[in-house]
Amino acid sequence: MMQMQASQVNKALTLGESYLEEGKYEEAILAFDQVLSIDEKVVAAYEGKGASYLGLDDYVQAEEQLEAAKTIEFSDSGKILMADVYINTQRREDGLKLVDEVIASNPEDTKTVIHLGDFYSQLTEYSEVIEILEKQIALTENQAELKKLYDELIPAYAKAGKTETEILALLERAANATGDETYLTKKPTLGLGNTISNYANGGWAVETPDTDIFGIYTKGIAKYKNDELATIINENSYKKQSLSYSNGWLYYSSAGDGESQGIYRRKLDSPEIQKLYGAKTDFILYDNEIYFALNSSLYKLNPENAASPIKLTDVFTRRLAAIDNNWIYTKSDNEIFRTKIDGSQQEIIFSNDGYIDNLVIDGYYAYFIAQGKIYRTKTDQTETSVLLNPDDYVGSFNINNNKLYFAKSDQSQIIINQYDLNSNTTELIYSIDKERLKQDFGVGEDSNLADPRPLKIMVTSENIYLLSSYNITYCIHVLNKTNKTLKTLDSYLYALN
Repeated sequence: MMQMQASQVNKALTLGESYLEEGKYEEAILAFDQVLSIDEKVVAAYEGKGASYLGLDDYVQAEEQLEAAKTIEFSDSGKILMADVYINTQRREDGLKLVDEVIASNPEDTKTVIHLGDFYSQLTEYSEVIEILEKQIALTENQAELKKLYDELIPAYAKAGKTETEILALLERAANATGDETYLTKKPTLGLGNTISNYANGGWAVETPDTDIFGIYTKGIAKYKNDELATIINENSYKKQSLSYSNGWLYYSSAGDGESQGIYRRKLDSPEIQKLYGAKTDFILYDNEIYFALNSSLYKLNPENAASPIKLTDVFTRRLAAIDNNWIYTKSDNEIFRTKIDGSQQEIIFSNDGYIDNLVIDGYYAYFIAQGKIYRTKTDQTETSVLLNPDDYVGSFNINNNKLYFAKSDQSQIIINQYDLNSNTTELIYSIDKERLKQDFGVGEDSNLADPRPLKIMVTSENIYLLSSYNITYCIHVLNKTNKTLKTLDSYLYALN
């Protein structure tokens, strides 16, 4: 009998931990409750419930579960989870005290180390996160455990403002250490701007390491956090574009007249704004260098020595799309080109009779829209195929974690879909119905709503951001990927480029 109960406990505990890892917090809580219904002394079940409630931002319930665990045993993982509660309820010093206790005990348990890294991420102390994870990696031989650690270390590198070269080297190290070659396809090319923070199409929004999101809107650049407008950081009447972030600076270009046009950067922790170059042009920020095309020539500009851009070569087009694996990708209306980053080689990788839009480089593939279809072509030109042929209008797509997200209009609704690049299957994520769209676009109840347009989409680990329009009205919908809740940002936060 005891053996059967132990087996049931282990099975339910493993299920709960699996749900927790997948972000299915309600299911995890039910599984942990099943454990406690069999044996109310299982500390890991209380800690699992505490972690689940943390994932749901329910700090009262999280603390209650962790206090219950504490009466049985106050483990290192329990202390880190409790520290997380404290830091989210304005008890920072209490949280740091618990963290110091864990560090003093020199934990070598991967789960505890990851909790510790998560805590320092909450404080945006990413150098501490990297140090903790690197130390544990050096002590770990098991490839499955190493994979968990590298999966935490890679985003910590990005948030710490590491360069593209450093992140690529880390991805290669992760592949060698874990035997998982998919790390080599996770190249950090995430949209125009080409920084880890910039996963948006067309450079219309970026996220900083502390999860502030900056977006181009009617007269400048807006800052919004937790789906609410926080601050207008740069307001004037000129169009902004090529929004990027790196090492505490927000980069953008201004399409004004005369002295106002050019490439700028703004320090996030001060009102300081620097004009880097006095020409109206899109640009890509790559490995802390600015690349731009002007008058059919390609240039490189060091932000710390902005007075002297270096000409690399002549180019086919001024529209830069991405930089990946030391190639610069550009496009014209119906062709895609790539140029070696040192200007030594140029080639056409795709040509089409129709207009090419929404070019995204991910790993060794280029994805784009042409003639209403979503194409994928290998960047070495050895393979091209139609990936998707949606029945309805598709304005844009984006790629996150080997999944392609796209939205399409279907008469009076907007449908958000996910295409798995591994299994080649499409899943409906969410449908924004007619009544919700009427409300968000300010259309009267008695009015018809026909053919709303999804324009741009960006994807984070937690949310899908969708920019849509109807007639001359724009709005941004924010869909939580886990619990499928939908919010609407202020309608004037729209991109102009």
